[in-house]
Amino acid sequence: MMFFDIDYFKQVRYSFGHAIGGEEFMILLPQTSARNALSLAKYMHASISEMHLNTNKGTLMLTNSIGIAQSIHDASEHDTVESLLLLYPPPRSRAQPYGHI
Repeated sequence: MMFFDIDYFKQVRYSFGHAIGGEEFMILLPQTSARNALSLAKYMHASISEMHLNTNKGTLMLTNSIGIAQSIHDASEHDTVESLLLLYPPPRSRAQPYGHI
């Protein structure tokens, strides 16, 4: 599972206008090892950081925080999205102690 947060999104919305949706995302990665999830997170982080979006209000550049978590499935228990979310704090608080990916 990958948690993804657009840094300082309120400032982006204030400067560039309201965007549909929020700033935090969760991506489920079934059958994915922590190593592969980390590789994907690094790729996403670099791709977003390198984007320069030209708008009528100027160039928009974004930074982001990404955290990954792995759950070892126990066949005797049923995982739900809600139960997994309760295990992990928001992306920024996970990413900051270790540095941004």
